[in-house]
Amino acid sequence: MLLLLSCGRQRLWVKGKVQQKSFAREIPVQIRNGLIFVEVAINGRPCNFLMDTGAPTLIDARLVEELGLETKAFGTAVDSYDRRNRIDYTILNTVSLDGINFTRQGALISDFRSIPVFDCLNVDGLLGASLMRNACWQMDYHNEVIRIQEDCEGFIYSANSIVMPFRVNSQGTPKLSVILGDSLRLNYVTLDFGSSSGLSLDLEAVEDRFDPAGAGLFTTGAAGVGLYGVELDSIWFMMPEGLLTSRGDTILPGLRARIRRKGGHLFGTGILREFRSTIDWQNNQLVLEPVGGKPSPAWHNFGCALQPNGAVLEVAQLVYPSMAVESGLMLGDTVVAINSRPVNATDFCEARALFGAPEPIGLTVQRQEKRLEVKLLRQDLFAVRQ
Repeated sequence: MLLLLSCGRQRLWVKGKVQQKSFAREIPVQIRNGLIFVEVAINGRPCNFLMDTGAPTLIDARLVEELGLETKAFGTAVDSYDRRNRIDYTILNTVSLDGINFTRQGALISDFRSIPVFDCLNVDGLLGASLMRNACWQMDYHNEVIRIQEDCEGFIYSANSIVMPFRVNSQGTPKLSVILGDSLRLNYVTLDFGSSSGLSLDLEAVEDRFDPAGAGLFTTGAAGVGLYGVELDSIWFMMPEGLLTSRGDTILPGLRARIRRKGGHLFGTGILREFRSTIDWQNNQLVLEPVGGKPSPAWHNFGCALQPNGAVLEVAQLVYPSMAVESGLMLGDTVVAINSRPVNATDFCEARALFGAPEPIGLTVQRQEKRLEVKLLRQDLFAVRQ
């Protein structure tokens, strides 16, 4: 999932503070596909929020109505695929995490639970950079906890830690600089804990050294989901010679970058989950501490993805090469059964969970008058012969 918001007015982001002067908490979290979900209380009401440094704090419209919050027109929001729309905002009197009270926090309002993927995640909002920049945050994927302190002075980093300086935009989102290969410097790369991908790059930035026509691995159909729904486009994959910090330190060997036509550069959880990550907004730096052994980049996938379309489920994305393509699946095919069980659009969340599990999947597909039975295995598509 990708969300990147930028807005025409900046007054929302100057509000808010932390009630406590001194605090240190270790909070258990849920981690799903690299995304971090944390329990918060909004004006005393328990909620489930997704941590997303690539966006400001955002709250679902239905929760705004339930809490009786005052709303105001804000300006224009741009999602992760450069689509623009007007948006409203509200002020949250108190956002509490394990007794730490973030007060008078601005939050954009969106009916994102109306988007099927977001509804499946069962989240009430995004805990964004506009709130998070008021503290020091450490994300520990290995132990499935986050640590929050008033500053980063209490953290002791490992000797092999990687330090990445960053700048921030008006909403507080960190913007990194990286070096791709031996010479291509990329600035303004969004640190995005709300993206389950690794490194995503704009095609325009790499077109001198990458030709999509020669890509050995690519997708067609749905490229992803932003604030305004599904974006249709292709994604191509390339393996750069290396990914380095602006200081020349190697971040992750064997990395594959996702190339897309628009949406900006993103540094997501496909990389971040390999580290214990500390975001130090006071000193404008991200500290990455390697955990475990040497990572081996992989992309385990069935080679296709489904989306609801009206009353039915359809094949919305295909990966080339993959077993799904070899079996004859086509974009727009209607999936009438999964593992011999009839399905329709209302079964999307259950279908999405099955596609995230390792067990083989059987699809029954209808294409006009033709019916097709397909058996799919979850493969590491980075290891498929290209």
